[in-house]
Amino acid sequence: MRFLKLIFLLAVFSGGSLCAQHKDIFFDLAQPSESGGEVVMDADTLLKSLVALQCEVNSVKGGVDGFRITLFRGNDVRTAREEAESVKAMYLLAYPDDAVYMDYEQPNWFVRVGDFKTYGDALKKRNELEEKLTEIKDDIYIVPWIVKIN
Repeated sequence: MRFLKLIFLLAVFSGGSLCAQHKDIFFDLAQPSESGGEVVMDADTLLKSLVALQCEVNSVKGGVDGFRITLFRGNDVRTAREEAESVKAMYLLAYPDDAVYMDYEQPNWFVRVGDFKTYGDALKKRNELEEKLTEIKDDIYIVPWIVKIN
């Protein structure tokens, strides 16, 4: 019985991240690997339905619960947009392959970066950014966000 409870909790808390990448994780796991090994799964239908439900929830939300790093927040009517674009350009010079999001939520402009699944990953990146982008290091903070995990 404890084993089933553990499987249930595992499905509820990790099902979302599994479904962010795969529609049917059970099918994907059962496929033979290139080295010839394969996983044999005897999964309960309740577990499969819970994982499918979590996939549906994530699909409706547009992603999974995660974190982004805010680099800029400004609400000056005359200059906030230009400042946001400047911070975005500065970030892209240092990290050209990273995702950068510039948003307007009245009355504020925001520049946010990253799609982090865990707070620890976001914290590592924030610490790196504080060292590299010293001009804005006091304005860098982590926010919870719905993110897309590839």
